[in-house]
Amino acid sequence: MRVSARALVITLLFCTAVYSISYAADAHLDEKELRQLIIGNTVDGANLQGSPFKQFFHRDGAYFTEFGGMVLPGTWTIRPDGALCLMNVASVANPCGITRRSAAGGYERVIDGTLRAKWLKVTSGNALLSSSVLAETVSFKSVTYSVGASSFVIPLAKEGIEVTVNGFLGRPQKTDPAPAVILLHGCSGISGSEIGWAKTLNTLGIATFIVDSFGGRGLAQTCSRSESVNIASAMADAYNALESLAANPGIDRTRIAIMGFSLGGLTAVRSSQIRFQERFAKGPTRFSAHLAFYPAGCHIKLADEERIGAAPLRIFHGAADDWTPLAPCKAYVEGLRKAGKDAALIEYADAHHSFDNVGITLRKLPAAVSPRNCKFVEEEGRIIDAETRSSIFYSSCLSRGVSVGYNADAHRSAMKDVESFLGTVFRLK
Repeated sequence: MRVSARALVITLLFCTAVYSISYAADAHLDEKELRQLIIGNTVDGANLQGSPFKQFFHRDGAYFTEFGGMVLPGTWTIRPDGALCLMNVASVANPCGITRRSAAGGYERVIDGTLRAKWLKVTSGNALLSSSVLAETVSFKSVTYSVGASSFVIPLAKEGIEVTVNGFLGRPQKTDPAPAVILLHGCSGISGSEIGWAKTLNTLGIATFIVDSFGGRGLAQTCSRSESVNIASAMADAYNALESLAANPGIDRTRIAIMGFSLGGLTAVRSSQIRFQERFAKGPTRFSAHLAFYPAGCHIKLADEERIGAAPLRIFHGAADDWTPLAPCKAYVEGLRKAGKDAALIEYADAHHSFDNVGITLRKLPAAVSPRNCKFVEEEGRIIDAETRSSIFYSSCLSRGVSVGYNADAHRSAMKDVESFLGTVFRLK
């Protein structure tokens, strides 16, 4: 077979081009190149399903991912071999992968030989849409209690281990000492709910402080019942955050409320109870209001749970919630009202768990654990199954599989309800 010189040259040029493209795509950035590329900059990318995300890499080893209406904090490191290792609240492990140049332009993230995401462009500075909410990081000292502590409700003070916890302070435009709301996340960490409410409250002239209870403790999530921390740790965070804000000259210490979601809602409810205030409060400052969205824990009958402080309690709950059902919370509030307490539950029709998170379409979470079939009681500091008398950790009543999803109508109604409630509590003009 005869091949012309022209054809041979074209063939060689084509092979050279293919080899060059393949080589460029396979060659990954080394440690120095990667540091120069990402530190202090924002990456615009997309996952393999085409969903966009943004990541900002701070030089101190922190980073934020904005995805689907959520902003997730995390930490990053680069190994000597150039592998970028990321840890955020959505990662159970610490996935490390190479960053290689893409033949089509941009970069590709490859983990264990599998393409995981594409970095489409890198821009200087923090270009996250929600960066204004997370602009100021404030650290404070708190305490971690293990699940092996003497009590899963109120552990002994000596059983705590000091930990540094971060919070994200969002300020309204007004310069006078502002009222503030401390926001506590659920079992999956900071989500679109906390971010969204921070934006909403800031526009009302209210400062916000989103507490990250997981980052400083090295936790990824606690939704699958794999937690290794006592839920009293979140109560410690709440009251230490209160002291931190109360000392801030830009915050009106007499107008600080707590607002929690799911597991954070549990803390918002329990922090209204006098026994928790007596144990965890650092001084005379107390929350001026307690707001709980679809709180966990209403199925647990605690000792003295109807002995709450003077600050009003409001629970915001979806009627269709199959993760933390409405009925036990409704019964608890009815008991409080009969006792003459300022408490109320606002119910939203057809609303599921996380109905206020715009980044979540209605879907199932098969691994998440729900107490919807459980009734627990507190006895001598222990939480036990009311029927089997077994520990909460070994009860067979727990079930897996829950629904979560955004409901625009419920969210709009909740925003009006919260604005009206806090407008009265904070005496907003």
